[in-house]
Amino acid sequence: MSLLGERRDLLWAQLTLLRDRFEPVSIGTINAVRWLGHDPLAVAIAREKGSEDDYASTLEPLDWRTREETAAVRALVQTWQRPAAIIRALDVMGRDLLKRHGEHLESGTVYRLLLEASERCGSIPGQAEALLQIAIIQAAQGEFGLAQETARRAQGAILHLGPWHELRFGTMALASILAFFLEGNWEELATEVAGFAASLEAARNPRGLVAGAYAALGYVRAGNEADARRLLTALTPALERMEPTMYVHHAAITFGGSAVWEIGAAELAPAYRRLALQLVAAGFCDGILLHEATVARMAALVGQTQEAWDYFARARDRCDANGLRLARAIMDYDEAVARVRAGSSDNAEILAQVDASLMAFRALDMNGWAERALVLKQKLAAPNPSASSIGRAHPDGLTAREIDVLRLLAAGKTNNEIAKALVLSVRTVERHISNIYGKIGAHSRVQATTYALSSGSQGTGNRDQGTGDGGRD
Repeated sequence: MSLLGERRDLLWAQLTLLRDRFEPVSIGTINAVRWLGHDPLAVAIAREKGSEDDYASTLEPLDWRTREETAAVRALVQTWQRPAAIIRALDVMGRDLLKRHGEHLESGTVYRLLLEASERCGSIPGQAEALLQIAIIQAAQGEFGLAQETARRAQGAILHLGPWHELRFGTMALASILAFFLEGNWEELATEVAGFAASLEAARNPRGLVAGAYAALGYVRAGNEADARRLLTALTPALERMEPTMYVHHAAITFGGSAVWEIGAAELAPAYRRLALQLVAAGFCDGILLHEATVARMAALVGQTQEAWDYFARARDRCDANGLRLARAIMDYDEAVARVRAGSSDNAEILAQVDASLMAFRALDMNGWAERALVLKQKLAAPNPSASSIGRAHPDGLTAREIDVLRLLAAGKTNNEIAKALVLSVRTVERHISNIYGKIGAHSRVQATTYALSSGSQGTGNRDQGTGDGGRD
């Protein structure tokens, strides 16, 4: 660049646009950077004097665009002929529609166009990117079989790109999203993603924060609350230093907030409530779990119940308007849990929400979620259920997942049987049992069973009549 001196011509603009413009935000447990944007003069010169490829190089996926600005990119690309420029623009449009505007159907159409264009010209990165994003869209719509098949195709394409290609993280993100809905080997996944979050690679791109959030939720689901809290302690202040429109910032809030919700970390809830409110105000829409739902969860954790009910209602309306069945089912379940924790006496209303979520989880083969909903339903149906036994919620600091494990343990299930019922690895079940023993002061399965019987944590042990297998495999 120094050889160009004071020149500000097309060559200068082309070279300037090749430079990454990041600044570090968090270093250590989670490495994260802030995107500073391209040099405005370089962008202007490339667009005015350059080719289609030069213009396309100014379309940065990390930049924030309104819905109208994304539509303008779409109109422009329809006039282009250069394959590389078209591929770049389609990728930018697809990410905008999916990750900022929540337009799943439209983004799916764009990514299929990207896949076709990439196949025509032999672009392996374009094919891999398109397949990854299509799989995420399919998962968010509950098409899990299709999502898993598309994910396999994406992984095959990524293998051709080498072990250090940036799309490697995309496979971790997709695995985390699928596990969020379907369960999986959470401990292995959390360890892998946490390793990425702390790597030098994460210090050079904006994905470190969302990696930390995926890992935190993974550790929660694996029963490793200590590591989950360690990551959340690093993640939360870093998120607060970022702009809400930063690329994948919203996903970090969604999954980090989910980890906060599942361990009941009320001390962190105000931060995630503020962050989610900023995303709502910015117009972000996330089909995995709407940001209105994150506001509702966090408000419930800190006792702002009216705000929680208002935002649960907003989230339900948005789900229904956009056909987001998975997010709606999770919200029905979460609101039922929130109302129980708040001490609501309207068991009929809560039970109706649980039944709605249970029916949806079973229809979608979300067995882990169905098991949680069934546990809550059994407790609500018990004689004289109390908020403390249902779970205003979790006695002795037990998490929702630990209560699931304890109930099955008290019913005489082996570790293998518990793992199968909850769609977990045996190692994760063993970790949950160790955590349970530590929290309740037990040293054996007999003592844990006695505790469950005395605290009401064991449930009824019976399945609903006429409702199938209760979410088991």
